[in-house]
Amino acid sequence: WLTIQSLRDVGTLALGLGDAETADAFLNEALALSMEVLGEAHPETQNILSSLARLYHAMGAMGAMGAMDDAIALQELIIANYEEAFGAGHALTLEALFLPVEAYEVSGDYLGAAEMLQGVCGLFAESLSVYHPKTSECDMSLAYNLREAGRLAEAEATLQSIVANIAASSDVINEVAVGVLMNLADLRRLRGDNQGAKEMLSSLILTARQIGAIEESYSGKNYLARVLTSEGQLD
Repeated sequence: WLTIQSLRDVGTLALGLGDAETADAFLNEALALSMEVLGEAHPETQNILSSLARLYHAMGAMGAMGAMDDAIALQELIIANYEEAFGAGHALTLEALFLPVEAYEVSGDYLGAAEMLQGVCGLFAESLSVYHPKTSECDMSLAYNLREAGRLAEAEATLQSIVANIAASSDVINEVAVGVLMNLADLRRLRGDNQGAKEMLSSLILTARQIGAIEESYSGKNYLARVLTSEGQLD
């Protein structure tokens, strides 16, 4: 076990350092040993497969022939393994469904990522409910990709849906809701409504402070800085 983990750790470190050749060698050695000793569906094997998929994503983004296809094949294997072991509605299976989305994001195909996420988020809502935090996370990812793809109206509608679901499941505003609303404010900026964005963000920053959401307060200041910069008020 320690040998498997050590091989995986070296491969992961090499991946983080951008040494694709070393990462490929160590991760594949770890994978072969993990599949032999622990089995294909074991969480450690799945983690190694995920690391290899990330490696091949990166290689594919740099133009390596066939690397992106290898990444997608590994992602499909991970999903199939989890589904066979735990079922389609299990949290691990659902989380694995995010993996193919990364291939689209890495290649800059945000619309492709959004189209895939629409189906994935539907499965989260069906399996966990529309009010579950994981469903909200999926919808946030969908909104991000729609925004990057230039589908601002669809991104806004998605964020508004998240806010409505949070409001329906809680009587008080929380840091998640504040974060979503700040994203909505930033969409106003992108659509040219700087005044509306400033007013909304100023209010949300105050709310974040009142509920002790320090991180969201700083995020709101960053969003506000974008508005001021676009107006030439901030260097």
